[in-house]
Order: sequence, then C-alpha cells, then structure tokens
Amino acid sequence: MTRWLLVGIALISVACGGDSPTAPTSPTPPPVATPPPTPPAPPQTPTLAVIAGQWSGSFELQVQGQRVVGTITLNLQQDGREITGSWEQGRPQNAPSGYIPWSGRIRGDVALNGAETRFTGTATIVAETDSGTGACRGTVALEGPSTASSLRWTGPNVVFENCGNTVGGFVWIVSR
Repeated sequence: MTRWLLVGIALISVACGGDSPTAPTSPTPPPVATPPPTPPAPPQTPTLAVIAGQWSGSFELQVQGQRVVGTITLNLQQDGREITGSWEQGRPQNAPSGYIPWSGRIRGDVALNGAETRFTGTATIVAETDSGTGACRGTVALEGPSTASSLRWTGPNVVFENCGNTVGGFVWIVSR
C-alpha cells in the first residue's frame, strides 16, 4: 500500500505541474496605435509681387553708338495686375554732349510665369533737345522679372519721333 501511495503522490505531482506553483498571468495589453504621419503642407500658391512704390537704381542704353549708364527713379502704382507710373533719369556722367535727362510714363501689367512675376508694358520717353527746338519722343516696350524688392526690365531699340535718333539696349535695374 505504501507503494500505491507513493505512485499516487507522484501522479498528482506530475498532474499539477511539478514542484513549483504557476503564477497567474495578466492579459497582454493591445498594441498602442501609431498615429499616421502628418502629411506635408501643400505648396504655397504663387502670388503676384506688389511692385507699387518708389524705386531707384541704374539704367543702361546705347545712344549714337555710345553706351550710357546712369541713375533712374521709378514711382509705380498698382491696381491688381495693372501698373502705371512715372520714371526719370539722372544725368549720366558719360553722356554725349547735349544729352538732357529723360523722363516719361510707364504703363503695363504683371502676370505670373510659373512662380515668377513678370512685367510687360511700355515706357514713354520725353527727351528735351539741347537746341531747345522741342522734345524727342518715343515709346519702348519693356519686360522682365519683378519682385517686391527688385525689378530688371529690358527693351529693344526705339526710334524717336521729331529727332530720328535710334536708342537701344534698354536695361533698367532698380530696387527699394
């Protein structure tokens, strides 16, 4: 009987998992959800540069085959895309004899070309003659990039009314 008792104890021991009691386990927590990545900000829509205001800088052109460089000021108004205003040169130091600083009016518009604002328009030119016989007049087509802080406008040759002179290679570079 002792033998059966020992066998019975051995069977109970094996059935219960051996010598050490098993601790209860806690349930596994659910995985923590990872928030989705923040999408990138949408690209900014390009907007027209506001170019209204006072500008100053330099001009370059060819007069009677001579390169002339000097100062220029612009006063521009802007209504949406429409640009109007006035401009005036200072007398360049290397001007040919009889050269009198020019002035005139500006008219055109700005438009987006991709992300760049571009001006397209005209500048009237009034150039008083050194003989006092009246003003030479002309109109130059100007175009170029325009930002809120700088303008670089270029134009082709102009034949002046009343004078017959051809002036060309207009480059206006101004800032504020």
